[in-house]
Amino acid sequence: MADLRNPRYNGSHRYERGLDGQQRTNKNSRFPNPSPSFPSSKNTTSDIKIGSSTIQSDGFRPQLRPGGLIAAATTLGLPQQMRAILEAGDLCQKTDYPILCRTMVKSTVNAEKATQSAINYLILQTRDAKTSSSKAKADKSLKDVCNEMYEDALSNLMTSLQNLKSHDKPSLQTNLSAVISDLETCKDTFEESNAKVPFENIIRQLEQMASNSLALAAGLH
Repeated sequence: MADLRNPRYNGSHRYERGLDGQQRTNKNSRFPNPSPSFPSSKNTTSDIKIGSSTIQSDGFRPQLRPGGLIAAATTLGLPQQMRAILEAGDLCQKTDYPILCRTMVKSTVNAEKATQSAINYLILQTRDAKTSSSKAKADKSLKDVCNEMYEDALSNLMTSLQNLKSHDKPSLQTNLSAVISDLETCKDTFEESNAKVPFENIIRQLEQMASNSLALAAGLH
């Protein structure tokens, strides 16, 4: 029986609008609701900017959400290199500081290698921070505590690389968490003495890097 409440439906017939805007009848449809139509466009392709690369889509723009770009890359048949770039960005979407994460992992797409790259990056930055912090104008006893914490953090990071190599995920996460604790101890030492941390921004950046490394480690299987 025809649904008289729906003027587009008449028995086994259904009216649809084609891409040219003209109304047509589809006799093969058994469903009352019209299928979605898409407006025509003079430009059938569009450029999509991703980082320093530009990709072209045939009238299809992927959704910018975690995982969406990778699916879109597969749908569009993009080169493997471009899909790799998108996947790397998706790894960093799981971290608290994704922009910083991309700097740490660069174009690495493998989860394990990305974690290794992040830890190595943090090791280099921690060494630089240890050197610059020792030159800061502050109480020597307070700086000595921070220097000890830097050393402990570096030791935990080196151990983390060994954990990663042996696929010991629990120990890896424990040692990366210890790095954050080391950095917090340095800050607390100054605060407990009612002194301003002269290299607070450096400590904050190292904590963010450690947080990213821990998040990447948590995603390992």
